Amino acid sequence: MEIINFSPRLKKSRDFPEMREMILMPIGDIQYGPHSDNDKLARHVAWGVRQGAYFIGMGDYQDPGSPSERKALRVLGDGLHDSTISAINETMERKLGELMEILSPTRGRWIGLIRGHHYIEFPDGSTSDSRLADYLRCPELGHSCIVNLDLGDCQCTIWAHHGGGSSVASGGALNQLERMASGIFANIYLAGHQHTKPVVPIPFMNYSGGADTTVNRYLVSTGSFLKGYVVGSRDAAGHPSGTYVEKAMMRPVTLGAPLIKIRPRFRNGYPCPDITVSI
Repeated sequence: MEIINFSPRLKKSRDFPEMREMILMPIGDIQYGPHSDNDKLARHVAWGVRQGAYFIGMGDYQDPGSPSERKALRVLGDGLHDSTISAINETMERKLGELMEILSPTRGRWIGLIRGHHYIEFPDGSTSDSRLADYLRCPELGHSCIVNLDLGDCQCTIWAHHGGGSSVASGGALNQLERMASGIFANIYLAGHQHTKPVVPIPFMNYSGGADTTVNRYLVSTGSFLKGYVVGSRDAAGHPSGTYVEKAMMRPVTLGAPLIKIRPRFRNGYPCPDITVSI
């Protein structure tokens, strides 16, 4: 697990003019490829840049490179000519470059990138995740991380993980986060992977010094930009064929990602962040 400290620049809140705030936009499960909603992603990040938002990557930025695919490529690599391997790498680099172009307005605004399940391993030891982190000028955050936000008057702690498992219910990702919340304290818990974006606050009851210093903690599933059902989709041979979501009869999900606003404040003399999550 990685632990990093980050000091955002706070701006005047539009909702609470007497307060300052930072806007945090988790982005993951883009799974950039033929079925990702690239226009929606571009509009999403453009809005964030205009608002002075900060971003955190939640994994699975490209579609190719699942664990089974990486294993198959390693096995095939022993029997492929160097020219074939080079052609594969060039294709992957080109697709990564296209994603970088979409995210280019956000460079320097990222807290870091969580590692997901989908990524490409290149011959020089780098991965599509590490190259993307270098391009966006941010650190890699491993499989899970603690981010301590220094808000000046108080601190806000975020625990983030790409997520795992599968669930047909909207609360599947929240169940995982709630289990983590019983063992790790944070103000905000983030997880992707499930491609849903429900949010729920849970209280942390505290009466430090005889005063009520209870804070709400937020469980946040961070959404997706991958279309599950695409009209007119075709397979490699040109035959009508659905995405893996459609083939597995998974339910469609609302695309996009949540928006988190974090404001420093004091409650009964105790510093605690004021948090709003929108979906």
